[in-house]
Amino acid sequence: MCSREARRLLSQLTANQGFTCPEADWSPRGRGPPRHLGLASNWFAGITHKQGLVIAGLSDAPFGIDLERFNSRHTDRLEGLIDILPEPHVRDAIRQARSPQQAFYQAWTLHEALFKLAAQTSQPASSAFNTRLESALQASDQIRLWQNREWTLAVTGCASLLLETGPASMISGMTEVNSVFY
Repeated sequence: MCSREARRLLSQLTANQGFTCPEADWSPRGRGPPRHLGLASNWFAGITHKQGLVIAGLSDAPFGIDLERFNSRHTDRLEGLIDILPEPHVRDAIRQARSPQQAFYQAWTLHEALFKLAAQTSQPASSAFNTRLESALQASDQIRLWQNREWTLAVTGCASLLLETGPASMISGMTEVNSVFY
């Protein structure tokens, strides 16, 4: 259901830019970034969805996008989840943050968005944890992060991006995070 909605939103976004990209002709789910023969090769599409919320993006530059929703189950497992992250200084910063769980979601969504960005380049990462936040944060003009008590949304890689959400958008109350977890 979310995959179909994402492709519908992508078709709508591309039509707004003058491309003809029928919903049924987008690349299948699970085969990397969404691709369409009707989309010019210098345009890039991306999607993310979580618990029924779908966001589709379109840009003339490679980008990565990821959405996560607060999960109370993670509260009890937070220390173990933090330990999964590959960079020691990031783990330390999360533990010292005012809200370690929100800081964790910032790091997690950034890793996922960086992984999706890499998938749109000639050097894809083999896993989300082969990405490094330190080098990405140094190019902070290429990172956008929004968060509220329920949701965290990360976008990496481009300054100009068209986003479309379904009618049940819960991100309207999100605010942009200017200082990423440390």
